[in-house]
Amino acid sequence: MILFFLLGGTCKRTEAVSVDLGKCVPFIGIYRGGKVALHDLYKLLVIDSMLVDCDCRTMRWSCDRCEILYRGAEDEIDRETLLDYYRSQENLGKEYTALQNESMFEAMYEKAESIFEQLSPEMFEKEGNVSTYGLLIEMLHVYILPEIKFQKKHEEAMQKVHDTIKNDFQNFEMRIETNVETLTKYEEDLAKERKFFLEPERVTAVLKSLPRDEEFIKLLLKDMEMDIKKLDGKLILLTDKIATLRSSTDETHIKDLADIRENRDTISKEKETILSAREELTHGILNAEFVHDKKANGSVLERSKSQADRTSHMSNKYEEYKRKATKIESLKTDIKEQINIKIRLSTVMESVKYALKY
Repeated sequence: MILFFLLGGTCKRTEAVSVDLGKCVPFIGIYRGGKVALHDLYKLLVIDSMLVDCDCRTMRWSCDRCEILYRGAEDEIDRETLLDYYRSQENLGKEYTALQNESMFEAMYEKAESIFEQLSPEMFEKEGNVSTYGLLIEMLHVYILPEIKFQKKHEEAMQKVHDTIKNDFQNFEMRIETNVETLTKYEEDLAKERKFFLEPERVTAVLKSLPRDEEFIKLLLKDMEMDIKKLDGKLILLTDKIATLRSSTDETHIKDLADIRENRDTISKEKETILSAREELTHGILNAEFVHDKKANGSVLERSKSQADRTSHMSNKYEEYKRKATKIESLKTDIKEQINIKIRLSTVMESVKYALKY
C-alpha cells in the first residue's frame, strides 16, 4: 500500500507499506515491526493506495491499482491528478466512528503533517528514520485501519490476499512438520548414544576423560534427568494398567498383563542403569573438581594426560553429541517461534475469511 500526503498544495508519497508474513509485522523498506492489530494487518495488503489530504482534512483509499499514480519521480506527482482519481474512491472522513471525536480527528492529521514534513525520497531505505516509521505505523494502527470496511466490490482483492496468506500458512505447517521430524531423529540418535555411553564398562571410560570433557559429562547428566522423567511417566502408566488387569480372569487380559509386566521390568532396568551411571558420573565430577582445587602434583597431571591420550578417540563422539544437542535446542527454538507465527498467521487469515463472509 502506497500513501500519498497532501499539504500546502504539495504532494509526497511513501514507499510501499506491506506485511512480512514470515513474522506477521508491517514493514516499509528496511524498517519492520510496530503495533498493528492482527485482525487489521491484512488490510495493508488489500488496499493499493491511500490519499491523506491534510489541507482538506479528508482521506480516501482504493484497492485498485492506478498506474498513473506510480509514474515518474515524487516531485512529478500532480496534485490535480491525485484529487481527480481519489474523488471517486472510498472515503474515510470525520463521520466515521473513531474520527468523530474532534481531538482524535485533529491528532491524526497532526501526525500526518509531521510525517509529511519528514518524508523524503527513499527515506525508508536509510537508517535514522525510525521515528517517522513509528508515526506512520501508529497513525495506521490507531486511526485508519480499524475504520476501513470492505464491500462486495473488494472481494476479488481480498480473495487474492487470503490465498497468499493461506499459501504462507501451509508453508509454515510444512516447515514445522519437517523440523519436528528432524528434531525427533536427533533426539532418537542422542538417546541411542546415551545408552552407548551409559553402559557400565563405558562409564569408566567417560570418567577418564575428565577434566577435559567435563562439559560433555554435565550435558550428559542433564539429558539423563530428562530420560528419568520420561521413564517415570511410562512406569506410572504401566503400573496403572497392571492394577486394572491384575484381577482379570480373561485369557487375553492375562496375556496382556504378562506383556505389560515384561515391558515394565525392561523400563525399570533401563532406569536403574541410568541412575547408577548418574551416581558414578556425579561423583567423578566432584572428585575431579576436588583434585583440581588441591592442585595435583606433576605426576598426577602426567598420568591424567596419559589417560586422556588413551581415550582421545572418544572425544570425537563427545563433540558430535554436543553438536547434536546444540542442534536440538536450536530446532526447539525454531519450532516454538514457527508455531507462534503460525498462530498469528491463522488469526490474520481468519480475519480475511470473516471479511469475505460479511
